[in-house]
Amino acid sequence: MIRFGVMGLGNIAHRVIKGILSVDDACLYAVCSRSIDKANQYKEQYHACISYGSYEDMLQDKNVDVVYICTPNHLHLEQILLCFSYGKHVICEKPMVRSNEELARLEQASKKNRCFLMEAHKTCFIPVNVEIRKRLQSGQYGKILSIQADYSCDCKDQYEKDSWAMNPLYGGSSYDVGVYPICFCHYMANSEMKHIVASPIRYQDYQCDFGMMSQIQYENGIVAQANCSWLYYSENKGKAIIVTEQGTITIPSFWKSEVAYIDMNGKKEQLTIKMKSDFAGEIQEACDCLNEKRMSKVMNFKMSHDILDVVECVNEYRLNL
Repeated sequence: MIRFGVMGLGNIAHRVIKGILSVDDACLYAVCSRSIDKANQYKEQYHACISYGSYEDMLQDKNVDVVYICTPNHLHLEQILLCFSYGKHVICEKPMVRSNEELARLEQASKKNRCFLMEAHKTCFIPVNVEIRKRLQSGQYGKILSIQADYSCDCKDQYEKDSWAMNPLYGGSSYDVGVYPICFCHYMANSEMKHIVASPIRYQDYQCDFGMMSQIQYENGIVAQANCSWLYYSENKGKAIIVTEQGTITIPSFWKSEVAYIDMNGKKEQLTIKMKSDFAGEIQEACDCLNEKRMSKVMNFKMSHDILDVVECVNEYRLNL
């Protein structure tokens, strides 16, 4: 049984904890917030074993095997390094860090401290996506020609300008929702990238981006578009379309979907795979890795670097901030 400590108890923590509780190999051992009152509330609500009002106090607890970090983006780097200093394994919410330079620092620290580290990209572990990728890799749908994926929701009035989500260096739509379509495209293409063209979408006088448009060419010939926006709601907040030699696969809300619509050679199929939680797959992957004493073969440092390669093209505008 892998004992989890959850660091940071904002809105996303509710869904993460439900994911932990849905996995047989996982135990919700500790919850931690800078507010002990909030930590106690979570402990009671989800029946955690213990609550902490200090990150360091939780990290000193020898019963914590792995820490799931749910804090704002700009805190991730130092908090991961802090966890490593106590010998704790880490799963960190996306985006784990803002640059390949920071990621390389974490990769080195992970090896030095012999600690597991995985970026929490649930997209790669959603059962429908896993099954679709398996079928595509088998060749049963013919060669993949193109992939389109987007995630768009109206956030114009959701965040204050001083919110962490609007941070000029660590905030913005590309970091918030753009990493989902990028991750999906990389996962399905399963190839080295050949060329990237990506641009931010700016809004009023905000210093962070409110969207991105990107095109990725892969070594295996696949062309992908990964787009996002904070300026409007698209149907289901977005979808993915995979075009092959034989037809199309459409996955609404691909980062949490239980269904895919397959249209190959005029034959239509609705693939449905139920799941207890959209976070269960990544939690199970972490448990498997820790039990087998290895890094993830799916969401590894290479995948995190490849995702950041695209985001860093979008982020060139930040160099002048």
